[in-house]
Formats: sequence, structure tokens, C-alpha cells
Amino acid sequence: RRTYDPCDLAITAAIVKAVMPECSITTDIIAGFPGESEQDHEDSLSLMRLVQFADAHVFPYSRRPGTSAHHYEDQVDHATKSRRAEELRDLAAEHARLYREREVGRVRQVLWEGDGRTGLTENYLRVVRNGMPAKDGEIETVRLTGANPDGTMECEPAGSG
Repeated sequence: RRTYDPCDLAITAAIVKAVMPECSITTDIIAGFPGESEQDHEDSLSLMRLVQFADAHVFPYSRRPGTSAHHYEDQVDHATKSRRAEELRDLAAEHARLYREREVGRVRQVLWEGDGRTGLTENYLRVVRNGMPAKDGEIETVRLTGANPDGTMECEPAGSG
């Protein structure tokens, strides 16, 4: 029931990135929605390659009673849904890594959460703090100094180094 198609999404993402090159465009993707063909899946991968989302939440479709799709005849088998979701996740992880690596060296605002050792930048990068913890809810200007394999970013106070 979307009012846009993949071409609309790609064009909109290109316009946003042209105006705001440092933006973070993320998405949710369902793998194996009823009726999804192998070509549909390949088209999803192609769209992901084109847009290069900063992050993506990928999950296999699961039937939910009470939804229209629950009654669709052309359900995708579990193994196919799992394979497709894994392929989408792998590509999403690569794009997310590249996005985080491009952020290294940039100055960002971080909202520290909970115990003050992790927080989020204004473009939704998870940042870890070494040394003294910040206060929950504190906003600090930091320089991103590294991209970790676990998806977090290292930082230092912006006035450092």
C-alpha cells in the first residue's frame, strides 16, 4: 500500500544526498513478502546498491493473523526468506560500515544516554565514550575518531587533537 515506488525512493534519496551530503538515510526491508519473486529480491538488492543506506533493518516476512498478507496464497518458503534476508543484511552491513568510515574525523553532537558511556549523534551513529562517563541526557560536541567492527564509533572531545 505504499504510495511510492523504488524509482521514487532512489530519486528522493539522490536529491536529499545532493542537498545534505552528510545525511543518514536508513530503511526497513521485509524479505520474502508473499508474492516476492527472485527478480523482486534482486531489484531490492539493486536499489540498496544504488541508494547505499547508512543503515537498514532487515527482517524476514512472518505471517500475522488479521493482516491482509496472512491470506495471500503465494507465501515464500522459510528457507528462501532466510537466504534473502541474509543477503540483504550482508549488503546493508557493508554500506553501514562504509558510511561509518566516512564519518571518521567529523565533528558531531552526541546525546549521552543511560550510564553515559554510549550515545547517539544527530545522524544516529552509536558512539562509545572512553574515560569519564557523561551524564545521562548531556549533549557534547565530539570528533569521531574511529569506526568499530561492532557498529559503534569512537570519539574524543571536539577540542582535542
